[in-house]
Amino acid sequence: MLIIDDDYPTYEEVLAPPNAAEKAVAAAAGLSKKWETQPEKIRKVLKRFRRSTPPLIVDIHDGSNVKAEGDNEVVLHLHQSDLLVLDYELDKTAKGDGTKAIEIVRNVLKNQQFNLVVLHTSETLGSVFEEIRAGLLHPLPGLMTPDVEAAVLEKISLAEVDTPDILDQLSRTLTEAHYLYFRLGGGAWPLKERLERPPVEPFENLATQAGFIDPGHVAELARYIFKQRENELLPKMFDTRLPNMEWSLGERPWIRTDTGFIAFSAKQQEEDLIEELVLALADWGPPPSRLFLAKLRAKMDQAGVLAETKALGNKDVLAHWYKRLLDAEEHERAFLIGEAVGRHSDLLMADLLPSVTKFAAQMIKADAKSKRANALCREYFDVDLSNNAAVVKARAEHNAFVCSKAVEGNHLATGHVFEAENRLWVCLTPLCDLVPRDRKDRFGKIGDRMPFVAVRLEEVVGRTPKRIQSNRFVALKLDGEVRFFCIGNESDESSTPHWFNLFAFDGGRFTGSRRFRYQRVEMNAKQELVAKVHRAKLVSQLRYEYALNFMHKLGSSMTRVGLDFAG
Repeated sequence: MLIIDDDYPTYEEVLAPPNAAEKAVAAAAGLSKKWETQPEKIRKVLKRFRRSTPPLIVDIHDGSNVKAEGDNEVVLHLHQSDLLVLDYELDKTAKGDGTKAIEIVRNVLKNQQFNLVVLHTSETLGSVFEEIRAGLLHPLPGLMTPDVEAAVLEKISLAEVDTPDILDQLSRTLTEAHYLYFRLGGGAWPLKERLERPPVEPFENLATQAGFIDPGHVAELARYIFKQRENELLPKMFDTRLPNMEWSLGERPWIRTDTGFIAFSAKQQEEDLIEELVLALADWGPPPSRLFLAKLRAKMDQAGVLAETKALGNKDVLAHWYKRLLDAEEHERAFLIGEAVGRHSDLLMADLLPSVTKFAAQMIKADAKSKRANALCREYFDVDLSNNAAVVKARAEHNAFVCSKAVEGNHLATGHVFEAENRLWVCLTPLCDLVPRDRKDRFGKIGDRMPFVAVRLEEVVGRTPKRIQSNRFVALKLDGEVRFFCIGNESDESSTPHWFNLFAFDGGRFTGSRRFRYQRVEMNAKQELVAKVHRAKLVSQLRYEYALNFMHKLGSSMTRVGLDFAG
């Protein structure tokens, strides 16, 4: 961990302490460090870090080379830092100025490693929290377009005929607190209803009086006023967008982004900074899934090289894998490398997962005792599973997640879902037959074409299929929406899947945009069979077990006997 505080001793000062004359100059300028006269308080803070489990290695920086803006040398200390304790006021000559601290936090949160930060300050916690939050917010993109702004101003000018100060009245009803709540809700109007939501009724009533009746127009008016609030904060804002930034609405202040968490602590109180950080993290309430992954990362760090050694124990296997990589043709090496890396990962995870599973079981057991499943899901994930519409949506999202994933690979593979000829198709050829390689032994007469079987997916519109467990359906998330598809006719379980033999160009390799071309045999205007070229775009990918299930379905259909019963 690293402490950045101009009242703490650095190693450089301990090894080369200032002489009497330098101390006198510093004292006269009000730049003396408190550790020289009050060492016990700082010693207590350091002891608490030493007593943590495991004890922390502590480095100290006095903030002397922190610039007002731009890159700072001190940030180089922070790569994969476990914890940063940061003094808000690093410039003794500027009382209450947190400019340097804000710049350090900005640089820390630009780092893709997740850092924990405790802002330690002698100033009022509330004001420091507000300054740090403003310094990390990025202006909302597309908050107000010129066309919408012109339309809003036109309606306001009409309302000003009867009420000249109507815009001022409206502006007073949506404060900075409303703007910040708007930001927390993802920029949506109307504001989400929670206990902490500032009142919106005065604004809505005035908007109606001003002629904004339509809900869409009311939303545009709100965004116009929020744009004015944003302009007031603009000089303090950050020019870099921090992903998924959120902050506390309660008494204990904290700020979180995908790259870090900031807690706040008052120097005036004898507080355990680790405990303050834990309390702030608990107040945030990270969802259990995040804690599972955090435990996995911690276990990986703890196990270190020992876990790697166990994963790499069988040298015969490793030698066989590596020789395959060396001997492979370049066009099939990418596939084999991905396969080898995946197997190495499986070996590593096998040793780490038992302890993570035990941790997860303990957490779930503790939560299950409360008998508050719906309330906990609402608290952790902001999803109300007591609402039927929310249940339907959650199940659909679950179905899409378990059976499909983002497209992987650089060539056609089993389970790839592609769009072509205004339809969706899924590739159901075994993976071993899809690796690009020299195929003169089997397909020498078709050049670089890769033969594969594709089955057309029939969409189930507007609902979850009634017999989703019948092994004929998949769910795909396309353009942010979950859609269900069937192999064959949804209403007839014995229907034959619509399949074709296709021939992909260039061995089935993709271009940079996940596109490829293929040929299929069709009838032309002269009633002749010809090979027509089509363009395809990858849109999703089935997980392997779901693709394998469809392959079995297709195989059963293609090998049916067709008994001549009459019914």
